[in-house]
Amino acid sequence: MPQVHEILELDLLTLREHTERAGDRLDPDRLRNSIETALPVSEVAFVRRQGALVAYAMLQPREAGQWFVTGFNTHPEHRSAPVFRALFRQLLEIASRRGITSLRSNVYKTNRM
Repeated sequence: MPQVHEILELDLLTLREHTERAGDRLDPDRLRNSIETALPVSEVAFVRRQGALVAYAMLQPREAGQWFVTGFNTHPEHRSAPVFRALFRQLLEIASRRGITSLRSNVYKTNRM
């Protein structure tokens, strides 16, 4: 399971630019608190390369069969088919095990990655 500091580090690496382009401010302390709150009540799929977290997806239940993607990130140097296959393989396993029929997410329009 990824640790809070690993998710925070990956998010800070990739989220700042499009967050600020959208007119928001990325506050590291607020983001850390959000991760600390979400992690214990989430299902998390993740990929490591050489011990480092390079991709993750965090899901939380909302109502029967419907879950919300509270976090999804991939390191820019690891956006590759093998990493995405590994991540989505885990997401499919989680969906099957938890009876997920629908995923929802919010994404900034400025996020083109």
